[in-house]
Amino acid sequence: MLENQIAAIRLQVEEFGCKSDWAEASAKRKPLFDFSTDFTTGCQPLQILAKATTSDENIDFKWLTDSLVTTGIEQTFILPDAVKYDFSVSAYSNLTACSDTLFKNDLVEVYPKPMAEFTVDFPVAIIEHAHLQFTNQTPEVEIFYWDFGDGVTSADENPQHSYF
Repeated sequence: MLENQIAAIRLQVEEFGCKSDWAEASAKRKPLFDFSTDFTTGCQPLQILAKATTSDENIDFKWLTDSLVTTGIEQTFILPDAVKYDFSVSAYSNLTACSDTLFKNDLVEVYPKPMAEFTVDFPVAIIEHAHLQFTNQTPEVEIFYWDFGDGVTSADENPQHSYF
């Protein structure tokens, strides 16, 4: 592979002690580049920064999505749905007029945003029922942050709280 974007190829031959003039031609290569994102997982909606990297000069980048094409060495994307996202970027060399496209399947996975649900044994805290039992109704979660509105918090799955 050529190290530089353009290389001079030269040939000289010799026969019977006589040397030819140099024959020359140019060889060009596609742009060498890669890209990455600042996050590969996160919760919806997820904002990510995708950035191309190259040591080549005079390269234009086009980010290709299912609905639009944007340009630049980096691009911010907002990923609204809880799915795995593919990314691709095309690089065009203004020096060689060569281009290439790099695809990365399932590069970013967006997790669904959980919906918190709970019940309380008494809907209103009164003197007779100042001690309340809260029951988590959210399926498949492991971390809980309860805020009881009076400066008291809990990390229990099904906490009790007294309002005095």
